[in-house]
Amino acid sequence: MRVILLLTLTLLLGGCTGYSRVLEQTPPDKLLAAAKVYKVAPVSFTWTPPADWEVTGEEWEKERKTLSDAFRQEVKEESRKQVDILKLDDKPTEGVRVDCNVFAADRGGWGSSGTIAAEVTLTDIKSGRVLYKGKLEGNSRNAGMEGKDSWGRFRVGLQNIAREVAEIMDDAG
Repeated sequence: MRVILLLTLTLLLGGCTGYSRVLEQTPPDKLLAAAKVYKVAPVSFTWTPPADWEVTGEEWEKERKTLSDAFRQEVKEESRKQVDILKLDDKPTEGVRVDCNVFAADRGGWGSSGTIAAEVTLTDIKSGRVLYKGKLEGNSRNAGMEGKDSWGRFRVGLQNIAREVAEIMDDAG
């Protein structure tokens, strides 16, 4: 009976977890293990909402900031490493810079989760050497009530990518 209960709980909890995956990546550089501090830059977007999203320029600018802040805060909260959030005018001289560029998104809907794809680069600030580069995908299966609108699903998908980034940082050293 205990085995059945444990298996049931495992299946239930496994189904409630977030989802992210690596689409492609370079193996993390050994120097990543020596990183003392990570500096998370604002998220950039080469993707823009298509016309059928009916988003104004003003609304998109507001959402870009909200999404960027959510990603950066999630990396900071999920990582066991020291993580600093960069402001636009910061010019750090040491540490590892974390850059994220969203290049694709599907907002999903009531019957499906949203999916976000981003390229993440971890670069040594002093040398400019790329220590990790990968294309990651996150979806909003675990969005709960946040998933009731497109931006909530987008935010949760991006936060799931942030969790994957934090794991890459933590596993390096």
